[in-house]
Amino acid sequence: AFWNVVDWVSIISGFILVIVYMVIVLLTGNAVSQLKSISDVERGMAQYTTLMTEQASPDGMIQLAARSNTSAEDQYSGLGIRRLDNSGLRQSYADVFSDLDTVLAIGASYKLLLAVYCLVLTMR
Repeated sequence: AFWNVVDWVSIISGFILVIVYMVIVLLTGNAVSQLKSISDVERGMAQYTTLMTEQASPDGMIQLAARSNTSAEDQYSGLGIRRLDNSGLRQSYADVFSDLDTVLAIGASYKLLLAVYCLVLTMR
């Protein structure tokens, strides 16, 4: 009777491992799709001009500042994407990090389940 219980525990725990793995894959895929949509939003926000290309290096900033009679710091302040000023984008990042935190927590539990499963298989 004891070995019959061990067999059933190994079967059930095997199914649980498969289900938990599928949840991890689905949540990771969801986080990736959210990051792709964030990337699309950020690309829409970015201004890809030669001005930004020239300012990409410190030497370029200094040369450009000398030509336009403005300081390099003034020109640099207009560069980049102000992610945290956009509340929708900020919330999207919060959602992605929350999902990744969930994936990591489930992953830690998954390791424990794998350890228990190894013990059950050893008992078989």
